Amino acid sequence: ATEALPPRARLLLRLRFEQGSSIADLSRLLGEPQKPLYREFERLLRDLRLTLEARGVSAEHLQVVLGQASSQLDGVLT
Repeated sequence: ATEALPPRARLLLRLRFEQGSSIADLSRLLGEPQKPLYREFERLLRDLRLTLEARGVSAEHLQVVLGQASSQLDGVLT
């Protein structure tokens, strides 16, 4: 679903969730105020959720899939 997002949105998602950057970190990195970034993330996550739901992926299904992936990683990393 992220392939349909604009490049900036994909970058923000990667920095926030893959790299673990906080909104404050992103604010400093981008030289932008935090409050608009929070709003941008709210819109971005809402749009992503709606896109996934339109493709038949519920929040519950996603939690199961992510939980399984997390469990598999735990087995590999421990």
